[in-house]
Amino acid sequence: MVDGLAHQQLVAEVVADRVGGLQVLGLSGQLLVFFERLTDSYPTVLVFEDLQWADESLLDFVEYLLEWSRAHPLYVITLARPELLEKRPTWGAGQ
Repeated sequence: MVDGLAHQQLVAEVVADRVGGLQVLGLSGQLLVFFERLTDSYPTVLVFEDLQWADESLLDFVEYLLEWSRAHPLYVITLARPELLEKRPTWGAGQ
């Protein structure tokens, strides 16, 4: 069993590798650990609204979260106007 801090660092390294260098040692890494622990106890639904206004790092995080959630009881709903497709033409493709 990995202790909490070591687990957070491991998650941060994996996410940083997966999303092209996104720095997740801060809030993003902590959120992943929180969601993992939450889904260990309860099925969870997350809703992200107005993603057309999101910055690149949040979009990277949500994309990673979508991939990560396949192995956890986590349902992710994302809502955005069509303008999001101007920033991310492949958003939602096959996810």
